[in-house]
Amino acid sequence: MKVTGFSAVLALSLTAQALASEFVGCYSSSGSLVNKGSSQFQSTGLCSSICGRNGASYAATSNSMDCYCGSS
Repeated sequence: MKVTGFSAVLALSLTAQALASEFVGCYSSSGSLVNKGSSQFQSTGLCSSICGRNGASYAATSNSMDCYCGSS
């Protein structure tokens, strides 16, 4: 049971690393990114985690509350 729990944590950690590798820039439009919801406590880390769980390559925040995810 402990090995399964460790494997899940390791996989989650690798996903977050891949998404959070570098800052791309600021844009005036979300383009092809899809809004995955809002959070009163939105952060780059939270949005990256949400996007990683959805298999997206990119994460973006807007209005300090909205999280957008996409592959390009």
